[in-house]
Amino acid sequence: MALRLLPRRAGPSWSAFLRAQATGILACDFFYSDTVLFKRLNCLVVMEIDTRRVHVLGVTEHPTGPWIAQQTRNLMIELGDRVEGFGFLIRDRDTKFTTMFDVVFTAEGVGILKSPPPRAPRANAFGERWIGGLRRELLDRILIVN
Repeated sequence: MALRLLPRRAGPSWSAFLRAQATGILACDFFYSDTVLFKRLNCLVVMEIDTRRVHVLGVTEHPTGPWIAQQTRNLMIELGDRVEGFGFLIRDRDTKFTTMFDVVFTAEGVGILKSPPPRAPRANAFGERWIGGLRRELLDRILIVN
C-alpha cells in the first residue's frame, strides 16, 4: 500500500498567519497556582503578540462568566484607542470563556479565534510559553499564602 500525502489546504499555515498578523493579535489564557493553604487561584492574562506585553487581568478562586467579562471590559479601558489596532483574539475552548467574554471583544471589532480541540499547544504558543516561564522562574520557587 502506497502512502499518499493529503493535499495542502488553501491559505497560509497557522505560523505564517501569526507572523503576518502579529501586530493585530491578542492571546489570552488562564493559569492556576496553588497556595500553601491548598487553595487554587486562577489568573487571567492577555498578551499582545507583537510586543509580548502581558496584561494580568485578575486573580480569583472562582472565575465566573460575569467576573471574566468585567476583567475584559477593564482591559478595553486600559487599551483605550489602541484596541482599534487589534483584529483578532486567540483563546482556547475553555468553558470559562462565555459568550459575554466574546461580546466584549466583538463589540470593539476584535474577532475571536478559538484554538483547535484540546492538546494543540502550538495554537496559543506565545501565551503557553509565557505561562511556562512564569511557572519555572517564579511560581515553582515561592510559597503563596493568599
